[in-house]
Amino acid sequence: MAGKRPFLNAQREDDFFYRQDRELIERLRQKADREAALHGLSAATGIADRELLRELLRLGYEPETGVLLQLMPLVQVAWSDGSVSEEERKGIFQIATQKGVENGRALGRLTECLEREPAPELFRVTLRALRESHEALPLEERERRQGELLMQCMAIASSSGAFLGFGSKISVAEEFTIKRIAGALEGGRPAEA
Repeated sequence: MAGKRPFLNAQREDDFFYRQDRELIERLRQKADREAALHGLSAATGIADRELLRELLRLGYEPETGVLLQLMPLVQVAWSDGSVSEEERKGIFQIATQKGVENGRALGRLTECLEREPAPELFRVTLRALRESHEALPLEERERRQGELLMQCMAIASSSGAFLGFGSKISVAEEFTIKRIAGALEGGRPAEA
């Protein structure tokens, strides 16, 4: 029996090092996956700030869903009254289709955000990311994109509302949200809700 002990100890030692190697390989694979996701999200959004990209990944953005950066302000406006109307939902999906979001992960994530209100942090980080991605553009293109986004926000806000057709179709909450978005895009800090 004494002869079996060295074999058992050697087997345990082999098992220990095998597990250590497997854990190391898994950590390296996860690190490579994170790096690939950061690189892909950077390519999809034009954002170079790695810390901001990490925040976006943590909040559920992926290279495949980077296009949602352009749509989240519309979702934010739609939720500003506490719920998303059918007209707002249709308007957002129409704009999403124009941006190439017709199926896949981006459409699934957009649908989720229209069914359950996202956390305020998602909107805050999204606006910061949009500002960062716009800053890399030439001034004329930046102004065009920001203007287009704000016009889309106004279109979503005015797609429902106005009691019996009277009064403004844009509520006070929607107007406030659009002003916050405009301020954030122009480099100012958005006012806290």
